[in-house]
Amino acid sequence: MNNVTGIGNQWGGRNPLNSLNQGNKLIKNKDTNGDKTLNAEELGVKEEVFSKIDTNEDGQADIKELNKFFHFEKINNKITNIIESKDENGDGLLNAEELGISEELFSKIDHDEDGQVDRTEIYAAIRNWNINRHTNPLIHEKDTNGDKVLTAEELGVDEELFSKIDTNEDGQADGKELNVFKLSLTYNSHAIEEGTESDVDITA
Repeated sequence: MNNVTGIGNQWGGRNPLNSLNQGNKLIKNKDTNGDKTLNAEELGVKEEVFSKIDTNEDGQADIKELNKFFHFEKINNKITNIIESKDENGDGLLNAEELGISEELFSKIDHDEDGQVDRTEIYAAIRNWNINRHTNPLIHEKDTNGDKVLTAEELGVDEELFSKIDTNEDGQADGKELNVFKLSLTYNSHAIEEGTESDVDITA
């Protein structure tokens, strides 16, 4: 999917996933008992907010939960800004004219074909934009046979690591699989810092 004017450009040319280090910083600064997790008191938030972070409901927010929360909050804030700045009739939805794109491009975003896009459809557009922006250059660089997917050999990783990327086990990694693997590394950014599963550069 092409970069969508008014959506992709909202990121200022940057991938929001690359700035997901809030979790690491918070744990470093607020983890009073050294268990590498934060409870509501350590984090300094109300239980209502903490429940949105603590997805497994164990009373502790680990690095993965923190990074996921910040990731989705960042996107939600961006979507709110897009809608508020472009929603001329105040219905909370955007049409092609309000979004400032062609009908052809808009049809790729408007999945239910009702002539308007809501928050869910805008989120999907942002997600797809990120997939293309960060996996297309990698595929273009390493795809030796031109099939637009990568094998373990083309990607330059061992089979054990490739099996974690190739979730449908077809022996090839497409853009979606590469992006999902990138997300998993981002959410578990402590693993990247410690040097585990970080041999694959899929940040374009």
